[in-house]
Amino acid sequence: MNAYFIDHPLDAGEISQIARILAGMRTRTSFPSLRQYRVPGVLPAPDAAGRYALDLMRYIPVLRTHFLRVGASRRRGEAAALVFPQPATPLVGALALALRDVCGRSPYIAIRGSQADPGVRLIDLASLLDWFSGDTGDRFPRSHA
Repeated sequence: MNAYFIDHPLDAGEISQIARILAGMRTRTSFPSLRQYRVPGVLPAPDAAGRYALDLMRYIPVLRTHFLRVGASRRRGEAAALVFPQPATPLVGALALALRDVCGRSPYIAIRGSQADPGVRLIDLASLLDWFSGDTGDRFPRSHA
């Protein structure tokens, strides 16, 4: 599996927790190892009122180039995870969709907990998108911790 991060790589404990989560999920994702890649580039910043110049989804082509710079397209079809930047940004959805476009499959989203609630949550973006499109009936996708 390949993990792409903006600010901080996953530590050994977080990697171990993700391996346990994936082992407990009914998924075809194998987890023999995890390779991490720092995604270069500067994320667009909101103005003083918290608004972005463009609709967030219009940033996807620019964000795609950041994943291309780290060779994500050479790993097309392999399982991938996007490590949520800290602090969270509204651009994370656009980042996940840009990574999906480059990798050819929906990534997992790894979200770090807080001091009060430590650990990592893992969201299966493919299941989430299926749920929003109505392809899963009434089953709501869960995050895994």
